Amino acid sequence: MYFSTAWFGLRLDPVEGFATLFWPPTGIALAFVFLYGYKLWPGVFSAAFFINLLFGAPYLSALGISIGNTLEALLGSYILKRFIKFNPGISRIRDAVGLIFITAPLSTVVSAITGTVSLNLGGMIDQGSVWKTFGSWWLGDITSNLVVVPLFFLYLHQPFAKLSDLKLTQLILFIINFFISIYIFFGFSDFMTRASPLSYLVFPPLILTSIVAGQKTVVTSAFLAAIISVYSTVKGQGPFAGNDLFYSLLLVQSFMSILSITVILLSAAISENKKLELQKDEFVSIASHELKMPLTTLKALTQLLMKRYQQGKNRSKLLYIEKMEIQINNIIRLVNDLLDVSKLNYGLLELKKEKVSLNRLIDDARELALVKKRNPVTYLPLNNDKIIEVDKERINQVIYNLLINAMIYSAKGKKIIIRIINGEGYITVGIRDFGKGIAFEDRGRIFEKFYRSDDNSSEKGLGLGLYICAEIIKQHHGKIWVFSRGKGEGSEFFFSLPLSTHAH
Repeated sequence: MYFSTAWFGLRLDPVEGFATLFWPPTGIALAFVFLYGYKLWPGVFSAAFFINLLFGAPYLSALGISIGNTLEALLGSYILKRFIKFNPGISRIRDAVGLIFITAPLSTVVSAITGTVSLNLGGMIDQGSVWKTFGSWWLGDITSNLVVVPLFFLYLHQPFAKLSDLKLTQLILFIINFFISIYIFFGFSDFMTRASPLSYLVFPPLILTSIVAGQKTVVTSAFLAAIISVYSTVKGQGPFAGNDLFYSLLLVQSFMSILSITVILLSAAISENKKLELQKDEFVSIASHELKMPLTTLKALTQLLMKRYQQGKNRSKLLYIEKMEIQINNIIRLVNDLLDVSKLNYGLLELKKEKVSLNRLIDDARELALVKKRNPVTYLPLNNDKIIEVDKERINQVIYNLLINAMIYSAKGKKIIIRIINGEGYITVGIRDFGKGIAFEDRGRIFEKFYRSDDNSSEKGLGLGLYICAEIIKQHHGKIWVFSRGKGEGSEFFFSLPLSTHAH
């Protein structure tokens, strides 16, 4: 791989025959040495030595160049391992920054200096060409590290995905990027030559790919765009083509570097953010499970004490135990909310649907809520009961949460009204309170995860109850919303569910 890509690079108008602006072997060597160990250095050394001999370098010059190329790969790998603590999945911003701004420019200096000195001492370049040769060599190697290394790291470090495993979105975005690149660099070359800034139209679809399709897809797309841009320029087409091939390749190199830096940094940032989200969800799940066991035991012991004190008619001590149970129930509710959020994030909230009576669901939730609070609840059912196919426990959870919320945000003793609205193919439940109401600015965000309004209620919780309700209703293919005239006017929460059978 090193030898064949070097042969191709040295055919692209190299400075003094050896310093080229397009040098993929640097990236190949760094990726393989990092992933498979320093023991691969003979492959780099021998390939570099023989390719330079083939293109006319004196024996000693070829030897010096091959030593520099080998040291470049070894040093780059050492920097990544020792100082960057590099993850070849490039899943952290630290990895991207370490590769782009530390490893790529530092390790390549060794090869550029060694190669330029070897050519100069061998009489291949004169003193006036030293800096141009060094600059071309160094920049070509840097670009190779930016364009080639991420591709090899992602594909060699991670298992190859089967075509059937690829998401349709990934394939579509890859095809879009391919055709946009072809169009920019070949589609209207005469116009593009006069308007080279339009070549950066390739960036928006690549940025979208970074956000939607993941690192492999976007890095592959960026690599493909880079290859197409080089090929079109060599053929004399596209926005970078000109009379001077060296200058044209310099423009291509700038384009490729900016493209790769953007893609690497953005995809690494997105990947790191997703990883942190998963770690947070995993922590919440583990913590919730660990908390639930002792709380369940504590609740059972409290209920046992309550029964004993009830039998002994010791009301003063029973009052304290009742308060203990209330607080335990509050903690259990919070833990259950955290567990539900964790399940929702992982797509593990399973629904066990069955045909149930809507009136029965509402009665069960109302009875449970009345045990916790003292607000009267008026139920206005339809004349005919409705049978719906739902997860009974989850819909009961929704109704109960909405009732408790209505009671929390209403003054003690104020009534709560539950009403049923019959619709075409849907049944809607409304739960109205006459309490504080909801401010206009809160209505649009009230179903968001962890969102809490700025009121001073002592029972606000974690801001998860309404989010969980909304997700449960969404999984039942229903809708949930709120109506409120504003602060102090009360509010009414609605949710609608599809009917499974006709009324009976």
